[in-house]
Amino acid sequence: MSALRESQIYYQRASKYAEVAKTLADQASLYLYISDNLKAKEYALKTLTYLKSNYVNSNLLEDYGTAIALSILAHLCSLNGEYYRALEYYQKSFAILQKLDEGNMRHDLSMTEILSGLGRIHYQVGNNAEALVFFEKANSMASKTLRKDRLAGVLNDIGALYLEQEDYDRALEYFRRSLSVYMELKLSHETARLEYNLGLTYFRMGNIDQALRMFLSSKHLGENGKFLDIILCRRRRFKQHI
Repeated sequence: MSALRESQIYYQRASKYAEVAKTLADQASLYLYISDNLKAKEYALKTLTYLKSNYVNSNLLEDYGTAIALSILAHLCSLNGEYYRALEYYQKSFAILQKLDEGNMRHDLSMTEILSGLGRIHYQVGNNAEALVFFEKANSMASKTLRKDRLAGVLNDIGALYLEQEDYDRALEYFRRSLSVYMELKLSHETARLEYNLGLTYFRMGNIDQALRMFLSSKHLGENGKFLDIILCRRRRFKQHI
């Protein structure tokens, strides 16, 4: 964080407005990453305010700093249930990055995040068909990046959507693909989350034994064990009736 602030001061002295905005937006991203949402919002708004006060030509406001600030505000709005405002911010952010990218794949990772965000918002408001469209676009774009963790995240989003639609076979397919990537990357927290999601899917399918195996493994890695307790209770009751 200190390096970004030093860069910000340097660029301010050199009157390099776009670079200052980028450092402000990057600080907002870092605050979001460490779950300091208040600071993330503060720096996202600082980015937009700074650009508006230093650029007379509105076309110059469509830069990387603006796009990232808008995407952060969109994410924060979605957390607060302000879904339609979040959609507006995400759409503006994506349009700017798409214009800047010009097919060179420079901003594919950020664009993947935005597409996933759009998918999650449509999912939250019950528009599952539109959510799937955005998730599939995110999946296609994530496949072209070098960030396998982002691909795994999108696959998990798609699995969750199919689970909600009670399409259990497809939910299992996408959860397994996501789990495979996370295990390859040795990310234990994400692995536990996917095992939990697989356990929940098997539980809803009525496959109690397989669900139990997934929940046991997930709890061993630190995931919430509430469904494990439910299943163990059910199995004890079942044995009492044999």
